[in-house]
Amino acid sequence: MSLEKHLPLIKNLFTEKILSGITTTGVDIIKDDKKLKPLLAKVHGFLPIPVRLVVGEDSFVKFCLTHKKSLFPAQSKPVKKVAAKKAAPKKIAAKKTAKKK
Repeated sequence: MSLEKHLPLIKNLFTEKILSGITTTGVDIIKDDKKLKPLLAKVHGFLPIPVRLVVGEDSFVKFCLTHKKSLFPAQSKPVKKVAAKKAAPKKIAAKKTAKKK
């Protein structure tokens, strides 16, 4: 099976599933193979099942490291963890009820 045709999928999975959840810059991680290897192993788990069955995790990681320039362009922007927006609490107007005597 040729993984070259899956490069866009691999790139998208890495960006969406891995880089979106970390606070360091993507450039720092991409430059350091020791940090990148476990993240690529996680990406392997998100691949379609037929691809995972044919391509082992170690082979996948080696492939990605070999094709690092294709997967991760040099102009990578820093990725920051974005906090989820919390809904503002609704203010409930207190109703004053007048008691009639």
